[in-house]
Amino acid sequence: MRSCGHGGAVAQRVRRWHDGHPGSTGDAVEQSEYRIGPGDSLQIFVWNHPELSVTVPVRPDGMISTPLIENMRADGKTPSQLARDMEKALAEYVRTPTVNVIVTQFVGPTATRSGWSARRRRRSRCRTART
Repeated sequence: MRSCGHGGAVAQRVRRWHDGHPGSTGDAVEQSEYRIGPGDSLQIFVWNHPELSVTVPVRPDGMISTPLIENMRADGKTPSQLARDMEKALAEYVRTPTVNVIVTQFVGPTATRSGWSARRRRRSRCRTART
């Protein structure tokens, strides 16, 4: 069986989604927390600083941009992890920032059995072995 490498990102996304569901292996704390991924929409709330509070999409490269923070990786983090990272970055500009991150819209894992992609509308060139 050959692997053409097109499914790596999808496989990562499916694993990340699966990690948050009962019955999967891993730590109980990690199972209950959603991992942010490309296409998700995040509401960033910075306490006492409404000018810094925004709703942003997670770009396809997994990064977000907010006021005072040009690019920050959000992909693969829990909302709490992203909030702590943003607090560290904002500490350069704001005294003791308190950040809350809420996932307002999420994009679950996308994988198809037939090889058709909903986004590209073309047949995948990967061939899988039939059993």
